[in-house]
Amino acid sequence: MKHLHPVGLLLLSCTCLLLYPVEPVRVDIRRREAEALVNWKASLAGTDGSLASWSLANYTSPCSWTYITCDSGKRISEIHLNGASLNGTLDEFNFLAFPHLKNLILSWNGLHGTIPTGIGNLTSLVMLRIIGNPYLRGAIPHSIGQLTQLTVLELRELGLNSMLPEEIGNLTRLQVLDLSSATLTGSIPPITGMLTKLLFLSLGNNNLTGSIPMEIGNMIAGIVGIDFSGNSLAEEIPNGVTTLLGLRYLNLSGNLLSGCIPKDIGNLVWLQSLDFSRNRLSGEIPPSFVGLKSIGALNLSSNGLSGRIPMGNQLQTLAHPSIYSNNPGLCGFPLNDCVNSSTSIQNETTQAAEDMELLWFYCFVAAGFIFGFWLYWGTFLFCSETWRCAFYQYVDNVQGKTTKKIYSCMSCFQASVPERHVERCAYTRPVSSRVGKINPVQGSQANACYYLPYRTIRLSYFSSS
Repeated sequence: MKHLHPVGLLLLSCTCLLLYPVEPVRVDIRRREAEALVNWKASLAGTDGSLASWSLANYTSPCSWTYITCDSGKRISEIHLNGASLNGTLDEFNFLAFPHLKNLILSWNGLHGTIPTGIGNLTSLVMLRIIGNPYLRGAIPHSIGQLTQLTVLELRELGLNSMLPEEIGNLTRLQVLDLSSATLTGSIPPITGMLTKLLFLSLGNNNLTGSIPMEIGNMIAGIVGIDFSGNSLAEEIPNGVTTLLGLRYLNLSGNLLSGCIPKDIGNLVWLQSLDFSRNRLSGEIPPSFVGLKSIGALNLSSNGLSGRIPMGNQLQTLAHPSIYSNNPGLCGFPLNDCVNSSTSIQNETTQAAEDMELLWFYCFVAAGFIFGFWLYWGTFLFCSETWRCAFYQYVDNVQGKTTKKIYSCMSCFQASVPERHVERCAYTRPVSSRVGKINPVQGSQANACYYLPYRTIRLSYFSSS
């Protein structure tokens, strides 16, 4: 048998030392996780018996326990206690024992007390869902801001009775934030605008006050749903809402919002459901409403809106009058037709025609200027002297004919006015050939003057030398 080289022997020894502790460490992690679950189970006032498998007798395989899921390393990655009839608190839950926990679901139980500060130690947590525990009170702990891996945070139908912490803005990976029916108070912190990856935001059915922050317009990456209904939010709807072009669901009903509906609301072309009911909105429904091509559910009832309801292809499919009810100033389909509706439509049509006529006038003026400019300078620059002389002679002839026509019209106008309103005077010298020949009228003045009741028209001609 050959002797091992000293260097090879050293490497083999180091390898053995590195591999030896792995299994004891894994066993230690499993035992710590199992003990934490068993100890918390013991603190509960009662369960439905579904936690019978939670026992230290088989702590080496907690992955087989009910409501428990493990990762490939046999470490607990999910605790899914949904509807397990738990009755107790979270005070004895050792959050430090689960460094690899990804999902924690504690919905529809009988938990009470508060959410412990230690929950911030679950630094690997991706989903936190605590729903339907109305006796879980207190505040959302500030340590929630340490859960920077969170993509889903649902704390709804609770009795928290607290403000939304500013630290919520640290959760920049959040895609779903649902804090509805959690009896939250205070205002919506502007820092929520930092959550640029949000897809769904719900703060409905709380006791929130103040205004909707302008920073909400920063969440333009792809948010599809916003629900702020059932609060006491006041002031105007911020224009930033109309920049969320991917929005499909918007519910601001049951608040104290005032002012007008944002004029650019029609930018939300993918919007499928819109509810502004039971607020204090006023003014007209903006014409851009016809741009809501995807709208299928609409409610603007119980406001102070007025004017004609906009008409659009998609809006015409929403024919139930309850959509616009309790807005005394609204009229038009599907409500009663507006008074003087025909006059209003006629005025709108007339105005549109006048605007079009003015547009064409400007177009013709511009075209005439361009044509005349190039006709003059083109002749001057590019044509021979003979052509230029012919062109100038043509211009003189047109000018002479035009002047003669104007004088003829003035003579007809003079003859149609009663004698007492006109004083005639004329010059004795013939008009220059520059303006064409006109037969002179007897008189001693060098000018032709016509005095009318409200204005004087004066034409002066000068003879050529």
